[in-house]
Amino acid sequence: MSASDLALQTRRRANLRHLIQSLDQVGVQSRSLQAEIIAGMKGPDLQRIIDGGRISDAFAREVEWAMHRPHGWLDRQPEDAPDD
Repeated sequence: MSASDLALQTRRRANLRHLIQSLDQVGVQSRSLQAEIIAGMKGPDLQRIIDGGRISDAFAREVEWAMHRPHGWLDRQPEDAPDD
């Protein structure tokens, strides 16, 4: 994995964690329910991604669509990732 791909994966994972924290704050604390809301997936699959699994471009765009974020939001630096 190149340095730029590693940096992209790090940003995507940080922003994904931000989305999960947002769900936690509104009372959605079950990993299974979070996974279903975020990307229509199973809880263990989401956990694997959080723990270091690769986030593909297609998956990133699906998450952005499902969570009503603009195209490319998951790729931004975490400090550039607004809550809404």
